[in-house]
Amino acid sequence: QVIRGNNEYKIYNFDPNNENNEFDVNKCYKTIAFEYDGKFIFVCLKIKDSIDYNKLCLCLNIKRSELKKADIKELEVLFGYESGGISPIPISNKIQSFLDRKIQLEDNIFCGFGSKNKIMEIKGNDLISLSTDIFDISKS
Repeated sequence: QVIRGNNEYKIYNFDPNNENNEFDVNKCYKTIAFEYDGKFIFVCLKIKDSIDYNKLCLCLNIKRSELKKADIKELEVLFGYESGGISPIPISNKIQSFLDRKIQLEDNIFCGFGSKNKIMEIKGNDLISLSTDIFDISKS
């Protein structure tokens, strides 16, 4: 158990090949990283959901052609994030984090913590307080 400021979270080991992991897969969220205008855009949504790119680009006020997938090697060098382990918590002013609105319905969620073998459990409201924006960005 880790406490940072007023936010409490737990870190679990994660094995994608193990069906008996210590957390509820239905409460798992993924973070997908993009680049736009010299910044990184992190989009966090339920693991089973897909991004609605029209909604996301509308939120950013950009064209779809301007939004590029981030280079995972660059994310690892700059922030220490492994592929499959991106955290939705913005740890730099170069990162803008967008949370899907569904997170507001969750007491606790599980999300990336920098390594593909670690997963973080955090209260939905705590993650909201650490991130920047909440939007309807998943396909319904």
